[in-house]
Amino acid sequence: MAEFTEGVPSDDEVQTILAERKRPPTSAGTSPMTRFMRAAAKLVHDRHASGNTKGHSVIILSSTPTETLMEFDGAANAIQTATFKSGSSEMDDHIWIVNPSLLRATGCAMGTPFSEMIGRIEASNLGGLPTIIVEWTSARPFMGAYPTGMRNPDDSVEVKFADEPITSDEVQETLNQLHSRALETPFLLNQGNQESPWNDAGKAIPKSQAEILVHWRVHDCLAQKFAHDRFDVRSEADTAKGRLDLQLCRWFDGGPGFNEALTCDGVLELKVLRSKTSGGNPVSDNDNEKNVAKGLIQAHQYRSEKKADWVALCCYDMRATQVANPNCLDKFATQAAADETAIWYWPLRQNAEAARDQAYAIAQNAGA
Repeated sequence: MAEFTEGVPSDDEVQTILAERKRPPTSAGTSPMTRFMRAAAKLVHDRHASGNTKGHSVIILSSTPTETLMEFDGAANAIQTATFKSGSSEMDDHIWIVNPSLLRATGCAMGTPFSEMIGRIEASNLGGLPTIIVEWTSARPFMGAYPTGMRNPDDSVEVKFADEPITSDEVQETLNQLHSRALETPFLLNQGNQESPWNDAGKAIPKSQAEILVHWRVHDCLAQKFAHDRFDVRSEADTAKGRLDLQLCRWFDGGPGFNEALTCDGVLELKVLRSKTSGGNPVSDNDNEKNVAKGLIQAHQYRSEKKADWVALCCYDMRATQVANPNCLDKFATQAAADETAIWYWPLRQNAEAARDQAYAIAQNAGA
């Protein structure tokens, strides 16, 4: 920390203070995969800025990098480093197996065309490990992540590198993908190490903390999509009007003589609709409607306070009786339109059969 004179700081001292200011932590409460992706995205950004613009890289997460690579490729061409995170290691057309801190890593040159190497990885011991694929191009790098490995291509996310605002369309599409691959049925919710929001899905009984558990998954999913260091997905932020659920922020250059500044592109308010409490007691339609109405007010207020470009109320429906489309929210359409608040709706089905029935009903309605 610099030494300063007593009294009112000079202009130069103010600029020194701003330059030394640190960003708040952005990975608190996120999963190990998300922290891995944020660290890798920073490495990719830095390497691209320093001239890495050709070829491909594969970065795979393992607690035992050397042993994992040896099993895949043998020991002949192995390269080991304890400072991978510094960005000094060769990246063009290389595979790197890294530990969670991205410090210790073991790698090797691909030796075969990229498409063939991907097939080898899918068929090998590496196919089920968290993987990041990087295509280095002159404009900006492409970074795709496979949290459950390349054998499961449907569970993937393209990390946003474009220096552009976070739009409501890309957030909604990201949450649509989260719903279809990880939220819609009890089977999907029970995959991995994440806790399900259901107490008893067959009886439509949610856990008391169901909204918190859904919130955590939404936050983690968005933190992966926007893992680049220029973006900041903030959860449970305090405001003068309460605590908003999620805000999607972006760092940008404050201009000559100023430190970087933060702007809020969008705000999300989350609500869970229930037909029963965690103890199995009934919840009325009126109570659910009050919950939605409250969410619209909160969303409008938080957007105004944060000066966000857009806002959405996210409704996750855990009720026993669900409609085939979000018509249950039609009565709020006028208010939502007046407040410029989008209402997004996703049902959490009691079982796979209910998901199939609802998909069929939606298809029938669309063809009517």
